[in-house]
Amino acid sequence: NLYEKIVRAKFSYDFNEIESMHLSRNANSEYKEFNIVRDGDVIIDGGSFDGTTAFDLMKAAGTDNPKTQIHSFDASLTHVKSEYKHEKIKYQEKALYDRDCKLTFHSYPGIEAAGSFVQTLAPHEVLSEMSENIVNAISIDNYRRSEKIEKIDYIKLDVEGSEAAVIRGAFETI
Repeated sequence: NLYEKIVRAKFSYDFNEIESMHLSRNANSEYKEFNIVRDGDVIIDGGSFDGTTAFDLMKAAGTDNPKTQIHSFDASLTHVKSEYKHEKIKYQEKALYDRDCKLTFHSYPGIEAAGSFVQTLAPHEVLSEMSENIVNAISIDNYRRSEKIEKIDYIKLDVEGSEAAVIRGAFETI
């Protein structure tokens, strides 16, 4: 199945294989159809990459509702496309983690979406090309308090292996 193909490609670091799958979706209708997000929700988007998901979530939660808020986080916002920027999306150039700190972000040249805070078991030829950057991180609980957000309705995470740490940092929020 498709899921198994994606997992195999990720573990083999065959990112060309993933690209060749030409995955398509209509996430906006999926979020609505399955009642994942509702009109007026306050949403955390952990791992925004190019902004597609934040934009889809914002549309599903209602662009006309003044309560709709999307707080989108990524270690680097250089990939956020201009067409996915909107006044209801607050992009944060920070990583989400279990505490406020600085983290070493490992990135791979030419493979923008494959960065991680987690050391990898990648083949040596991939490891030797990795670069490291120090990035600021914040917990969801601390961010919610600092922004005076009463309630988070939905948390989406795609943080390349740091999901457990991010969940620990959202203990009060969840």
